[in-house]
Amino acid sequence: MKGSFGKTEAPFRLLLHNEELLIVAMNDFPFSFPLPDHDVQRLRARILTTLCAVDEGFCAIPVASIRRQTLAQMLDLYDSLFFSGFLGRAYGEIDVTLSQRLTSSAGKFMYVRGGASRLSQAEIRMSGDFLFRLSEGPFLLNGLSVAMPQEAFLVVFEHELCHAAENALFGSTGHSSRFLSLAHGLFGHNDTRHSLPTRMQEAASEGLSPGVRVCFCYQGSVLRGIVTYIGKTATVYVSIPSKRGGRGKGTMTAQGKFTELDAVTDEEERIKVDEVVEVIEVIGDCLVVKRKVNE
Repeated sequence: MKGSFGKTEAPFRLLLHNEELLIVAMNDFPFSFPLPDHDVQRLRARILTTLCAVDEGFCAIPVASIRRQTLAQMLDLYDSLFFSGFLGRAYGEIDVTLSQRLTSSAGKFMYVRGGASRLSQAEIRMSGDFLFRLSEGPFLLNGLSVAMPQEAFLVVFEHELCHAAENALFGSTGHSSRFLSLAHGLFGHNDTRHSLPTRMQEAASEGLSPGVRVCFCYQGSVLRGIVTYIGKTATVYVSIPSKRGGRGKGTMTAQGKFTELDAVTDEEERIKVDEVVEVIEVIGDCLVVKRKVNE
């Protein structure tokens, strides 16, 4: 047995939330568990090759785009090859989406419980913000080191799949010893964290942070100012009139604080309540925003 979560042919020990130990034989799972390391690597490589063959944008470095059909196919391949169709049977459907609003978490599993014996409205939300910025590896995440941004994306997805599997098997999910055992036995993960660079970290590495004075050229003019927000989005809660015809309001988190700010836009149509917008400029105490385009 290697480390705390190494492979073993004996029944596997999992820690429950109530701190009781449960001995679970491998054949009690509705899928093969645990998997040998070489099988995990082989199946992961097979999935990556299949996705790159059907989606040129996903195959590029850095990743140029990823189709919604590719996200759905990624789920189908993992469910078939690693879970023997268990996730499809448990949830009926899991919606896999890409979000530019995930800027610290690389992925997120969400669900709403349905009937007594079935789960419903499950979603795995993946961060497009990380995916489209990654270029040169290696990338360290979930205790694994991978060379390509596409591999990093798959490893993040595997983590969220473990949340989905744990929730379906036990009725809850978190980052307990039980989850770590499941993630290690299925995918060889040894940790639950990633070291992928956030926008703030990338900016800080270039000497940029909120409060720093900057000067740069833009469309033939020299612009000077103070950095206020970096790569931030806001959610509209008072609609914003078109063409700067008035002020609306948006909410955002900046420097760890929840902030409410006035906002204007140059968009041709009014921005409605609950729409997500991107901050493109700050004038005094007012944000200039545009609609956030979903990938």
